[in-house]
Amino acid sequence: MIDEARALSAIRNLTAGLLLMFKVKLQELSPPGSGEALLKQNVIPALDASGKPIWIGKGGKTVDVESIITRLDGLEVRGIEWNLLRKLTEIRNDVEYYYTRLPTSVLLEAMAASFHLIQQFVPTYLNRTPVQLLGESVWTFLTTQESFYKREHEICQKAIKAVSWTHPLFASS
Repeated sequence: MIDEARALSAIRNLTAGLLLMFKVKLQELSPPGSGEALLKQNVIPALDASGKPIWIGKGGKTVDVESIITRLDGLEVRGIEWNLLRKLTEIRNDVEYYYTRLPTSVLLEAMAASFHLIQQFVPTYLNRTPVQLLGESVWTFLTTQESFYKREHEICQKAIKAVSWTHPLFASS
């Protein structure tokens, strides 16, 4: 079982790692000589040697979460549950900038979500296996969190089904 301090640290690190993973794809897809336009927050028009307009990335700031999603979606990156990334980022921001009141179980659920994002993105869009990208120990850690979450979720679902509900409306939940 993971303690709260480790869960908080893991959320920060997993979120940063996931964002870097998506940014690597944007960097790869940026046209040569564009100053990594797809990766940069600021993109300005310019003219190439033949006088055709092009977009050039400027500055050191890179895209935020919504820009990552918008750009990858526009580049036909499909099959990614972006809501999982949004939720994970929301939890990370809560942990990073405020005192979180979220229980450790919610943090573990967010870590399980990162497992799904990696599984959806890495093989298809980075042409590697998650183990190749992350290493055996990190991937094992993530799969352990996923199986722990699934097991706990199933236990809760069984417990809910076992309750003798006094009103039929509750029984259908």
